[in-house]
Amino acid sequence: QLSGAIPPELGNLDSATHFNPSSNQLSGELPIELMAIPGTLGFVLRGNLCLTATDAGFVTWLTVHDSYWNDGC
Repeated sequence: QLSGAIPPELGNLDSATHFNPSSNQLSGELPIELMAIPGTLGFVLRGNLCLTATDAGFVTWLTVHDSYWNDGC
């Protein structure tokens, strides 16, 4: 299982179609850099401890990609 925070360096990926670290022990502030990954069609972040985001635009983007991204909070 993965635990801790998602590193902002993931935003440096050249492309990704899906990002699915669901059902792990991830927690903390989601890095806004995730929005920079080109071609990302889906995020599945549900089932973690507590993932948060404070930027309103990022929250909207996350909700479009996975409406249950903060279900652990």
